[in-house]
Amino acid sequence: MSEILHVLDLAGVGGIERLVLDAMRAFAPVDPSVRLVALNATGPLAAELDQLPNVALRLGDEGRSSVLLRLFRSASGLHLHGFTPRLAGLAWASGRPIIYTEHGNFGFGRVRSTKDRLKDQLKGRFLASRAVQVVTHNSQFARTISLGRHPGIEAKSFVVYNGVPALSETLPLSGRQPTIGEMRLGCVGRLAGVKRVDRALEALSLFRRKGLSAQLTLVGDGPDRNRLEAQAQALGLGDSVRFVGVQADPKPWFDGFDALLIPSTGEAFGIVAIEALSRGVPVVAWADGGGVLEILAHLPGDRRWVADDAADAASIVQAIADDPAGYAKAIESALPELRDAFSMRRMINRWRSIYERIAVASGSP
Repeated sequence: MSEILHVLDLAGVGGIERLVLDAMRAFAPVDPSVRLVALNATGPLAAELDQLPNVALRLGDEGRSSVLLRLFRSASGLHLHGFTPRLAGLAWASGRPIIYTEHGNFGFGRVRSTKDRLKDQLKGRFLASRAVQVVTHNSQFARTISLGRHPGIEAKSFVVYNGVPALSETLPLSGRQPTIGEMRLGCVGRLAGVKRVDRALEALSLFRRKGLSAQLTLVGDGPDRNRLEAQAQALGLGDSVRFVGVQADPKPWFDGFDALLIPSTGEAFGIVAIEALSRGVPVVAWADGGGVLEILAHLPGDRRWVADDAADAASIVQAIADDPAGYAKAIESALPELRDAFSMRRMINRWRSIYERIAVASGSP
């Protein structure tokens, strides 16, 4: 197979950036023809590029168009992980087959401006163009939303679930001991819009009103932080809420949680759910959580994992506190199925089959 270039904007520290870097680590020993083009590589994750042997180009900004176009034309295919009109135009101008992965950044929870709507129209035209051979989505939920916005892509649209390296780790789940006397709750993600961290604070308040003790740690940062800090104070939560900011690797924090709250609405996937479950930590999501519910569908139905509202979430947290061993056994029993559905190997093998099919169709060696 000739060279496939993954193109990633590395300015942030979100799930998309972590997923693509993890995929590059998995590709390196099995398929060196798959390489990475990292743009805006100045963020907290940029240092990880030093450990990757398959970086084709690393730039501290968006890069000169002439440099990118020349590189794109040298490849046999391009795999994009985000849309900007400039990048899409360069990919289209290269004449190379394009694979686009829709990670589900749909802009829920914020008012869409005229600029947002125009960008979405341009994105729809780009995805529907003949240059884009395949559009993959990381959940059935994300595919449904995407097809609703861009109906012209249905025939070339597929679901390829995210691969999560944490599932390959062997952890002593049965030996994990819950906290006695106080529930340690966690919430991991950007403090903005779709993440609805305000619902986690409300659930904590309702749990404590029952006379039960709990602490909530918020791992992440974002534009809603000041509002959420004010909400915590208004609810009288005081020191029971900790804001610890952005963490380049949030996984170690899970070992300090008795349960992970995922209050998002319309989450495209929810890697943090799998990372928590892989360490034996129960997960509580909301019923409008989107793709994260496709993950929780693999868990035993005799336990509750999905809440209708904040009061219901508080009740599930209490159930976890009352029977931590039962929840731990339920998670342990589901891990083989989770490993099969969401392994990194499965994801990169699906991507490789797409690359091979495109290579055959285009006549590439």
